[in-house]
Amino acid sequence: MINFPPAHEAYIPGVYKLIQYIRTAPYTQKNGGGALMDFCVYGAVLMYWIFGKQDSVQAMVGDIRSTDDVRRACQGMDIIFQTAAAVWDLNTPEKVYDEVNVKGNQIVIDTCRRLEVTRLVYTSTMDVVIDGWKPIVNGDESLPYPERLPRDPYCRTKIIAEQMVIASNGPELLTCALRPVGMYGPRDKYHLANIIKVAKSKMNIRLGDGSARFSHVYSENAARAHILAAKHLKPGSYVA
Repeated sequence: MINFPPAHEAYIPGVYKLIQYIRTAPYTQKNGGGALMDFCVYGAVLMYWIFGKQDSVQAMVGDIRSTDDVRRACQGMDIIFQTAAAVWDLNTPEKVYDEVNVKGNQIVIDTCRRLEVTRLVYTSTMDVVIDGWKPIVNGDESLPYPERLPRDPYCRTKIIAEQMVIASNGPELLTCALRPVGMYGPRDKYHLANIIKVAKSKMNIRLGDGSARFSHVYSENAARAHILAAKHLKPGSYVA
């Protein structure tokens, strides 16, 4: 069980299963509640359904690209968990990635400063350090960004967003970015479903010599990483 002084948290969700576990973790249950706004471009109604009936949570529906909506969710909060993002999809226009992942993230940072929020935990992705050429083995936070920004709009905008969050770290606003790998667990309607779909299709696709391995993380463990990051996010810590 993780314990630290009571605080009010705001959750800006994009990854439903991740935020669900952060919200229901033992320490958050003791903190007296928080605000939750689903800023994911798609699926706001689902998030409201998941959290709307919990007395300790004030559920909202908003747009991360709206300064007013972000301010409404972050007002009076001490910690912001920012997991919202436009994820890779062939049907998503490229401008949406810039509007949500870059502009929206900047609005969150600016709002934190304006409202004197003290901690911001940002959900990045392992994709920010993949250059498409070199294999990653036992990678950690020391891995550099690609020398050139990738053309893929998701990776490109997530790199920019992560850099913005890290650059914003300071005495008044402590920030950190986590880089989860592919997540699986309850409420996952995308990750494992697609893997199973490909397996059933019998499309025998192999990249390289077939020796590569890819890590996956259980959503509850990813949530615990966010909680620990928030707990240790203090001036002079190894997290900040």
